[in-house]
Amino acid sequence: MTQNYLKQLMTALLLLCCTVAGAADFEVDGIYYNILSSEDKTVEVTSGSNKYSGAVTIPASVTYNSITYSVTSIGNNAFYYCTGLTSIEIPSSVTSIGDYAFEYCDLTSIEIPSSVTSIGESAFGSCSGLTSIEIPSSVTSIGERAFRGCTGLTSIVVDDGNTIYDSRNNCNAIIETASNTLIAGFKSTIIPEGVTSIGNSAFYNCYNLTSIEIPSSVTSIGERAFFYCNGLTSIEIPSSVTSIGYYAFAHCTVLTSIEIPSSVTSIGNYTFYHCDGLTSIEIPSSVTSIGGSAFGSCTGLTSIEIPSSVTSIGEWAFSGCTSLTSVVSCIAAEDLFAINTVAFSGIDNEACTLYVPAGAKSTYAATDGWSNFTNIVEMSTEEYSLTVSSAGYATMYLDKAVKIPAGAKAYTANRVEGDLLKMQAVEGVIPANTAVIIKAGEGTYSFAYSDETPEAISDNLLRGTVADTYVKPQSGSVA
Repeated sequence: MTQNYLKQLMTALLLLCCTVAGAADFEVDGIYYNILSSEDKTVEVTSGSNKYSGAVTIPASVTYNSITYSVTSIGNNAFYYCTGLTSIEIPSSVTSIGDYAFEYCDLTSIEIPSSVTSIGESAFGSCSGLTSIEIPSSVTSIGERAFRGCTGLTSIVVDDGNTIYDSRNNCNAIIETASNTLIAGFKSTIIPEGVTSIGNSAFYNCYNLTSIEIPSSVTSIGERAFFYCNGLTSIEIPSSVTSIGYYAFAHCTVLTSIEIPSSVTSIGNYTFYHCDGLTSIEIPSSVTSIGGSAFGSCTGLTSIEIPSSVTSIGEWAFSGCTSLTSVVSCIAAEDLFAINTVAFSGIDNEACTLYVPAGAKSTYAATDGWSNFTNIVEMSTEEYSLTVSSAGYATMYLDKAVKIPAGAKAYTANRVEGDLLKMQAVEGVIPANTAVIIKAGEGTYSFAYSDETPEAISDNLLRGTVADTYVKPQSGSVA
């Protein structure tokens, strides 16, 4: 076989490939079609030799060679990279939108008819001008990355009746729901009651998302569920949640606070990795394991308390937490376990103090990983027990500073506005001689006495006493 013949053969094959790639069975009024079934007389819209532009109206049926076909589909790549396309009207005869159908189009809006049952992979990928879209209840499947790169998209409305949502990457905010109802706006999202799980990568890279409400029906948060949600400042996880996946809140760099409910038993690998804005977090006594790099590179974290329930801490769990000045471990000497030497790597051992239970200092100093701490201080065994009723609130006033235990929150009152008493959270340690309101679930809580001497809260309107005496309220105070 001569070299010249090989060149001719390769050229022929390339021409054939180009012909097939751009081929259409016929064209009518500037729209190209492929015949899907000669028997059923159905066609799909496809790409042609010319790019679509301007306003395009797809007919419900089209006649070619005296045969009338029903238009039932928008095929794969049909309007791919049609940057001049300004609007499109899809007839109710269409039941599917193919893969990459409108990728890289400059559309600003599109109406999907209620006849459509499936939206393909990357169907609207990189449609940066698209600001909103409504998905009808007829749609039962959405391909991966269906809205990837839709940077202008601020709202997706998903109608009742859907059962499957599997769009991932970049502002999809589409998750599987038990109630089959979801209305998701990317800046502020309310997930309706009935949703039982937030799937893997559900809000992956939704950097415009600033707040979200998770209902009490949710029991699990999947891997990378809020990964790279750089606008999310706070989130409250309901007590119904029992599992949080790997990387769930990783790289949420402005997340300042998060409450982990007592229903959670483990914190997965990289769960809060690189949450730079996180300054403190309460780990409930239900947690038994803290995964590798779970709080890695949380550079804003200044203190952490590890409850006595914890039985394992993964590699790099708190590595790179350069602002840590206080690590409180409530793990008793007899229950202490070795940790990898990199679990707390990168912290300033001179500036950070490890607080341990009374009598446990020598055990910690001789145990791998914990022995890396230069300053190990035993905590006082004294504590104050407070019982909180089913109402969820109690009051407390002590003449010594105490640490706020996991699962409880303390508040002072700093001003009155009309009929409302405005509360202010107390962080970490309640100063001595400070009246507070305690918010917690029903049960008994131990407030360990602290050697720290935080400054008194001067604007507290609450008053208290350690003796059984009447306290005369001062002007503007609450007794």
